[in-house]
Amino acid sequence: MADGVTIPATGNGTATPVVATYDAGAAGHIQLVRLGAVSPQFERLTSATLTAGGNVDLTAADITVGTVGDLVAVHFSSSVALRCDIEIVSGGRTAVVTAFSRGGELAVWETPGAGFVPQAGGTGNGFGVSVTNLDPSQAADVYATLFWDEL
Repeated sequence: MADGVTIPATGNGTATPVVATYDAGAAGHIQLVRLGAVSPQFERLTSATLTAGGNVDLTAADITVGTVGDLVAVHFSSSVALRCDIEIVSGGRTAVVTAFSRGGELAVWETPGAGFVPQAGGTGNGFGVSVTNLDPSQAADVYATLFWDEL
């Protein structure tokens, strides 16, 4: 049966957090860990004919009010080389990490761990990318898909 156990803690936050556990009887308690997404979300974004050396901001839908978005991954591609600044959007845009792709290849950025790029839900709050065409002479369509979980 699942059981809550209060553990002592130090540092910031609550001094006595309660964690979910499984009561294994004589063996003690085993802490439960969430393995899957609570409410997985994704959005495909495109920009047609981004000029050579040009830049475009692409923004996914707002994160649901009352939740926290946890960015999981970004996939992006084009027929030309790209720079992709992965961003938190909230009034303005704040770059979290920059990734690059070669022309004609799908580039994949994945978060190094849960909670790496959190964003509070609300109107105008979400995730986005700022994509730059690195080719000096060719325009191209660009594609990005953002994946996040809403907790």
